[in-house]
Amino acid sequence: MVKQTKTTAIESISFEEESKLFDSFMIEGGEMDILGLGSIPKLINAAALNIILQGEAEIALDGRSYRIGKGNLSVIFPHTVVQVFRKSEDFQGFTLGGATRFLHNINIPSSTSYYLYIKENPCISLNEEEQNTLLSLCDMLKEKSAREKHLFRQEISEQLLSVLCYEIIEIYQKNKPIARQHYSRKNRLFFKFQQLLATHYQTHRDVEYYADNLCITPRYLSAVTKEIAGLTAAEAIIRVVILNARLLLTSTNLTIQQVSDKLNFPNPSFFSQYFKKNVGMPPKEYRDQYKS
Repeated sequence: MVKQTKTTAIESISFEEESKLFDSFMIEGGEMDILGLGSIPKLINAAALNIILQGEAEIALDGRSYRIGKGNLSVIFPHTVVQVFRKSEDFQGFTLGGATRFLHNINIPSSTSYYLYIKENPCISLNEEEQNTLLSLCDMLKEKSAREKHLFRQEISEQLLSVLCYEIIEIYQKNKPIARQHYSRKNRLFFKFQQLLATHYQTHRDVEYYADNLCITPRYLSAVTKEIAGLTAAEAIIRVVILNARLLLTSTNLTIQQVSDKLNFPNPSFFSQYFKKNVGMPPKEYRDQYKS
């Protein structure tokens, strides 16, 4: 079974340190969601797999929606936009994330065709034996890859990851993937807007930009988002920017200047005014209040 791991959000997985190859997380139902950001979409810059141990959720991967539950596996490739719409209170999932720079060293015959098939069908059901096999391999992979002083750490980790990949491919050869949910044109339009927003919220905060990319008018985009999400397109953009600002303020040691730069504001003063207008307090006060 899974060893005790810290509870956190996929967004917190970071492989910026050269020594870090893998990390694992337990996702609990009490959190806002798998990403820790409500229904806000996030661009995942890591490879990951999630195994649901109990409960159920409704998610979207690159705008395609899936209903997943106990015993289901989700495979997330780098640069996938992930969004969680609903998650049961008893939800519990195990997630393993891996550094993309490390994955390039894995050589599996016919990997391109497997990659395309799994990316197109990222969710699949597991039986008990398959689930236990994957969990055991994930535990071993994390344990062995953490031995930074081991002479053959990289080689051992690569071999274990290859075994994990082959096990997943075997599961896909035997089992039928979970079918995606079908939605209306407005829903699909909303998902595309969310994908664009997850990718460009740092550089574009105007409704016109997203409407132009979707080949619709700003007024129609706002009408669609209002109907589906209960807020206008402008409000949706502000919500994403503010939630990411909050995340940077509370989960990193970046200065206000650095947070402002990362979110592409012209200067810290403008960022502070924007943040205060939408949160009710300046970013420094928000950070101090959170820490206290």
